[in-house]
Amino acid sequence: MTLRITLLTLIYLYLNATALAQMYPDRHNTNSFDGWISCSPSQSPNEERGTLHWIMYDLGHFYQLGELKVWNSNIPDSTDIGIQNIILDYSLDGMNWTEYGEYTLSQGPASSIYEGEVLTDLNNTTVRYLLINASSNYGGTCYGLSEIRIGIGDAVVPVELVSFEVKCESSNMVTVSWETANELNNDYFLIQESTNGFDWFEAKKTSSKAPNNGDYVYEETIQKTNNAASYYRLIQVDKDGSQNVLGSNSVRCDEEFNSFTLSPNPASNKVMLSLGDQNIVPNSIKVFSLAGQQILSLSQQEIATQQIDVSNLSSGSYVVEIDTALGKWRKELIVVH
Repeated sequence: MTLRITLLTLIYLYLNATALAQMYPDRHNTNSFDGWISCSPSQSPNEERGTLHWIMYDLGHFYQLGELKVWNSNIPDSTDIGIQNIILDYSLDGMNWTEYGEYTLSQGPASSIYEGEVLTDLNNTTVRYLLINASSNYGGTCYGLSEIRIGIGDAVVPVELVSFEVKCESSNMVTVSWETANELNNDYFLIQESTNGFDWFEAKKTSSKAPNNGDYVYEETIQKTNNAASYYRLIQVDKDGSQNVLGSNSVRCDEEFNSFTLSPNPASNKVMLSLGDQNIVPNSIKVFSLAGQQILSLSQQEIATQQIDVSNLSSGSYVVEIDTALGKWRKELIVVH
C-alpha cells in the first residue's frame, strides 16, 4: 500500500509540473544576475534624451521588427528598480534617431511564473539600432530589466540593384549605368575597373540620390585604361563605411569581340553564359575564387550547353573565365543562397 501511494504521489507531482510548464511557457526566474541593472545614468545615444538609464541594441543588419515583449525586474524585494516609463527610439545608422513611442511597464511581481508583457508591435519597421530610454522606475536607486524579446523578420538589403550595364562609347570610353529599387542608409557608390578581373582600382565615386522619391537611376562616363577588355563592378558603401558588391560587367570596345554575359547574376542555381559573337566557341570555361584559386572547370558537354551549375558553391563572389581563340575573358559572378 505504501508503494502504491508513493507512485501515485510521484505521478501527481509529474502531471502538475508538466501542466505548470504548459500554462506558463514564458515564465521568468527571479535571479538578480540574469538581467540588466544600471546604477549610473549616462548620456543617451540619442542626444535629445539627455542623461538617463538606457539600453541600445545593435542588430548588425537592417531587419523588419515585430512584437517587443519585456520582462521587468523580477528580483524579490527589489522590484522597485524595475523601469516604469520607457521612450523607445530606433535608428538605421546609430546617429539619427526616430521616436517610436512612449510606454508604461508594469512592476514585476517577483514571481517564478512571471510572463512579462507585450510593450508594443513595431509593425515591420526597418531597424538596425533599437534604443530603450528609461525615464522613470518604481522608486529604486538603480534601474533594471529581466529580459527583452524582439520579433525579427527578414533582413533588409540596404540597396536593391535592378540593373547594371556597361556600354562602349568609343574605343577608350565607356558609359556605366545602373538602377536601384531602394536605398537604405546608402552613402555612395564606387565603380571599380580591372584589366584582368582580379585586381581592381577605383574609377569613379558617385553619391547616393536617396532620398529622392524612388528615382534611383545613375550614369557615369569613364575613360578606359586600354582598348582591349575592361571589367567593371559596382560597390555600395553604407554611411558606416561597410561595403557590398552589387554587380559586375565587362566590355571590349573593339569590333572583334563584344564581351559575354552571365544570367542571372547574382545566381543560386544555374547560370547561362552568352557570348557577344555567336561564332566564337569557348575552349574552356572555368570558375575561380577572387584569390585566383580554380573552383570549377566545365566539361566539354557543359561547355556545349554554356550552363554553369553553382548550386554547390558557397555564397560569395567568383570570377568566370572563358578561353577563346581571341583570348581569355573574365567576368565576376555573385552566388547567393
